[in-house]
Amino acid sequence: MPTGGNGSSPASRRREVKNAVNVYLGAADRGKVYRGDLPGRTPALPSNQLFWSGFSIFGGTKHPEEAWRFLSYYTGEEGSQVWKDWAIPPVASVAEEAGLTTDPIEGVWIDELNYLSPRAYVFTPFWGETADPALKKALETVLIDPGANVAEVMQQAAQEAQTALDEKLSQ
Repeated sequence: MPTGGNGSSPASRRREVKNAVNVYLGAADRGKVYRGDLPGRTPALPSNQLFWSGFSIFGGTKHPEEAWRFLSYYTGEEGSQVWKDWAIPPVASVAEEAGLTTDPIEGVWIDELNYLSPRAYVFTPFWGETADPALKKALETVLIDPGANVAEVMQQAAQEAQTALDEKLSQ
């Protein structure tokens, strides 16, 4: 059976991630973390996706060298030392030295980087027009409505995305 970077099974890792999310979102009661798993869902291989934001330098800046030095500092070891208490730093050695890799919450997020897989929209030029709107609507629904049936919402999103894709392909 595949194991995570910390030696845990995929099911155990999913529980750890769910626990971390529950704590992060405030769903844990005073240190009590709810354990659970996705019923009937066992992936063949561990997998996770990474979403990111990027930094850039405005092409028309009057200070490109200063901007570059700032970004180099901000994303480098010295900058990571400054903000490691508020986020997972991009420099692995800083995260490790800060104890984040073994932290019961942050360590789960960091360990998941071992299981990255390509996102769906990498494989289709129609993602933004077909699947993205349906997924956005579904995510907004389940995040805003505590009574939403996640399985039903996601099934509806899949149907909407497929319909939009079928329409796009028929043009």
